Amino acid sequence: MSVFSDDVASSALDLARSLWAELGVGDAPRRHDWQALDLEPLIVFTACCASSDGRLRAKTIDWCIANRRYLSTVRLHHFTRRAAHHARRAAERYYLSAVESGARKGQRPALTPDMRRPSLIQLRLRALIGVSARAEILKALLADPQHQRTAASLAASAGYGRVGLVQALDMLTVAGITIGEPLGDRLVYRLSRPAELAQAGERPSRRVS
Repeated sequence: MSVFSDDVASSALDLARSLWAELGVGDAPRRHDWQALDLEPLIVFTACCASSDGRLRAKTIDWCIANRRYLSTVRLHHFTRRAAHHARRAAERYYLSAVESGARKGQRPALTPDMRRPSLIQLRLRALIGVSARAEILKALLADPQHQRTAASLAASAGYGRVGLVQALDMLTVAGITIGEPLGDRLVYRLSRPAELAQAGERPSRRVS
């Protein structure tokens, strides 16, 4: 059983290294070029599995400090609360203690993510419209533009409370970005112009000097 546990722990650590490589951390092989990263669950996952890799832990903490403007503390608390007890404790030690204390000290390592990578659509949306429930809604709807979603199904992955999520959906609908349509006794949402939104969220081109 200990051999199996060691294998699982090693695989989890390899996965964490590969995911963080998309964000520019470390030199592990990038295996998730076209899979959208979800930052806050990744932080909780890393807190649980990186205790045996001090180098990865330190580098990812530095990244969080340098790029905290892209982090959602609301989502981080949400996913931390949903985790098992040991995972909650690990996440608290990792982020709430180490990252916040580092931020207060003004540490700013040069670890800017490459926003041209397709896997960083979440960060591009946050840069475009802010770290908010609206960004998570658009990320979820862009993943499958032809699929209609209820507020409840969006809330499951958005990481925001139901009230805040419904308010964000209302704002997006008023702006004409989403459309709400009745389906039976439910209201379902879809993007009004998915192609235009996808183009707006595409990886930015290089600046011409």
